[in-house]
Amino acid sequence: MTDFLVSTFGTTLRDHEGNTIPTNSVEAEMIGVYFSAHWCPPCRSFTPVLSRTYLEIQKHNKSFEIIFVSSDHTPGEFEGYHASMPWLALPYDSPLRKVLGMRYHITGIPSLVLMKKDGTIVSQNGRQEISKPNFIFALPDKIEQNKAIDECVDSLLSDESLQMQIKSNGCKTLVKVLSKYVEITLFIVMTCFHPKIMRWYYSPKYTGLV
Repeated sequence: MTDFLVSTFGTTLRDHEGNTIPTNSVEAEMIGVYFSAHWCPPCRSFTPVLSRTYLEIQKHNKSFEIIFVSSDHTPGEFEGYHASMPWLALPYDSPLRKVLGMRYHITGIPSLVLMKKDGTIVSQNGRQEISKPNFIFALPDKIEQNKAIDECVDSLLSDESLQMQIKSNGCKTLVKVLSKYVEITLFIVMTCFHPKIMRWYYSPKYTGLV
């Protein structure tokens, strides 16, 4: 995902407050690329609709982000227009603004292109898609990683019906998956990534099972 975003949008993006953020900090599973401009009346009508949808999406903890690609005539117009949006934007001085318009065959604005994190196009007509009743709920959920791991470990270790060896094997599997996912050593996973597994691993109750 990071490689696609950086190669497509450059190394930095702009938030609606004017701050520069690294592109590789965007972790959304689904991306909407919004081509728009303040001088365009249909754009000014659609942007508030999209903003309400975006905020509702965030409220439901969905893994979705929008990147605004401006067709404004001046930096001032761009900055003022972007300030009305709650999402990210390609910097106004980026040469990629025109490149992206050609890449995604944009012939008019406003236009919203929906794609997966790897760049796979989901819809060229995102304006129509977001109006569908099930659009928000069909989006992937954000993964609250630590919370999910906590629940998994707690559920496994608190189940009195499981034998110690089964619990041990379950936790070992979880550690292996985590260490592979973050590409670091098993010890670092236990000590830094998830201390709860570390406490379990060295607990006298489970000594000899791992």
